[in-house]
Amino acid sequence: MKKNTVSFRPDFVIARNQARGPTPKSDCRNVLYGLMTGNIPAVNTLHSIYCCLERPIMFGALKEIQKRLGKDKFPLICQNYYSTADQMIISPDLPCIVKVSHAHAGMGKVKVDDMTAFKDISTVLSLHNDYCTGEQYIQAEYGLRVQKIGNSYRVMKKIFTGSGWKSQFGGAMLVEEELTPQYKSWIDACSHCFGGMDVIALDILHGEDGKDYIIELNDTAIGLLPNRWEEDSLALRNLVLDRMDELFCKEIVTIAPPSEPFATPSSDLRYRGKRPDIPLYEDTPFGRRLISNNNNNNNNNNNNEQQVATKPAFEWINLAFGVGGIILGVLVGYMISARR
Repeated sequence: MKKNTVSFRPDFVIARNQARGPTPKSDCRNVLYGLMTGNIPAVNTLHSIYCCLERPIMFGALKEIQKRLGKDKFPLICQNYYSTADQMIISPDLPCIVKVSHAHAGMGKVKVDDMTAFKDISTVLSLHNDYCTGEQYIQAEYGLRVQKIGNSYRVMKKIFTGSGWKSQFGGAMLVEEELTPQYKSWIDACSHCFGGMDVIALDILHGEDGKDYIIELNDTAIGLLPNRWEEDSLALRNLVLDRMDELFCKEIVTIAPPSEPFATPSSDLRYRGKRPDIPLYEDTPFGRRLISNNNNNNNNNNNNEQQVATKPAFEWINLAFGVGGIILGVLVGYMISARR
């Protein structure tokens, strides 16, 4: 069966899924590259989405923040990087977690308890040309996710309820926590990565030793707290509208006071775009009604100004013709009486 092809040109994009999933079928990088070729504005920026495709690039950005703020103020977990399986000679502190390639959400992660298991996993990785990372296994009391959507912040506490070490498969309960100044400073610092990220989440482990360990940065494909998804979805919507306003609109004009018939709260304010050919509409109970067209408004304004400017001149001309007619009438009457 032949598939129908639809061609369109987007003006703005919001990405809410990973551009590259764990399987070849879920790899959508070619779509991302096409959007980047067209310089399409997006939330998050396409450049930041591209940089977050690979785990080492993301971790390098976190290392830069730690270098700037200090290890005490930004407790990033220690990590080893192996470009190939042949380099897996020195392991991290054992037990450790080996993360293969780019996958997220618990995919491609293996817990290694001793050096024998570390060698075994290297023999498996030798069958493919994948990089991997290794980091010390943290015996966590609970996990944290600090989320930022525009200017909206949220902290979620992840309490592990299952028997496995992976919360994605072992089970976990999410509880909303208070945003502390420390968490806010961490997420604000991360939001400046890759030129700026509007939608972002930072994963943290709170160990049984009482210390926090920053382990991962997540971009626009973050999940939302189930009982707060309406608020977070509204924050996403407002964020997108703000970014589109910055790109396509230059001012806000009032077109319908609340006291006017058919005026609704949503129709009180409308945007006037940079393009002069974009008309302004108002939503009424009977559908959309054209309020004005910027071109027509400009032309009407110019005509009105010309009329106002020329009105006094026309009045003086009419007055002159009137006075001249009276004088001419008097002269003609005098000449006729003189002849008689």
